[in-house]
Amino acid sequence: IRYIGANPYQALKKHTDEYGENSIEVGAVYNNLGTLSTELGDEDQAEQYYQKALSIADKVRWERSIEAHVTDVY
Repeated sequence: IRYIGANPYQALKKHTDEYGENSIEVGAVYNNLGTLSTELGDEDQAEQYYQKALSIADKVRWERSIEAHVTDVY
């Protein structure tokens, strides 16, 4: 583990407060939590974190796609 003593849940709260729950930054934290859980041998928890990261990534892609189409209209 690269950051011994770091609290990944503090990073999740900080990024959620700063960028919003469905931001790419929060998705990256969930992905990192998935990696950490995998390294610690908790595959079930890792899968939950990875699924959350994927869900956020899908929402971000969808929102960016809509923004691109709206921009094309104007």
